[in-house]
Amino acid sequence: VLLNTTTISSAVANVNFDNTLITTTYNSYKILIEGLSSSADNFDLDMQVSRNNGTTFVSSRSAHNWIGLNVSSEGFGHNVTDFNIWRDAEGVDAESGGNGGIEIVLSDDAALVDCAMSSWACVKNQDGNFYAYMNRGVTTSNSSSDRVNYLRFKCSGGAGNLDKGTFRLYGYKKS
Repeated sequence: VLLNTTTISSAVANVNFDNTLITTTYNSYKILIEGLSSSADNFDLDMQVSRNNGTTFVSSRSAHNWIGLNVSSEGFGHNVTDFNIWRDAEGVDAESGGNGGIEIVLSDDAALVDCAMSSWACVKNQDGNFYAYMNRGVTTSNSSSDRVNYLRFKCSGGAGNLDKGTFRLYGYKKS
């Protein structure tokens, strides 16, 4: 079920989905990102999760594999704070940035694992090279009091603001 579409038309620090969208109606979500760019070069795209509607964020760990699609380059990163969707995208021209998708499975009753996350993305850098990212992650708050109810997407690395792109949030209904 499509829950929200957020289109960035001017620079913003974050894109957030709060507890009016991340509810107990759904245990699983998909976010599609299209044409996302930043006002700064060399930006990483990260996702954070919260159990208290964005007041504080849960500790995340993620790992990512990347591969150059038109260059001979590949690598792996692990134990990354926050859920990393891509790294080192360039964002100051009309033809750079990236696309991708994230799937999140929330836990209603596990005290140690809040959610499991998986994503894929493709980024075009200003130098013309394309990179693909495949990522896995988990958040662990060590608390069973509340479930995840807030998602934040933000630039890190080269910093800057998100200045163009579309986020679509989908929910998978519980059976």
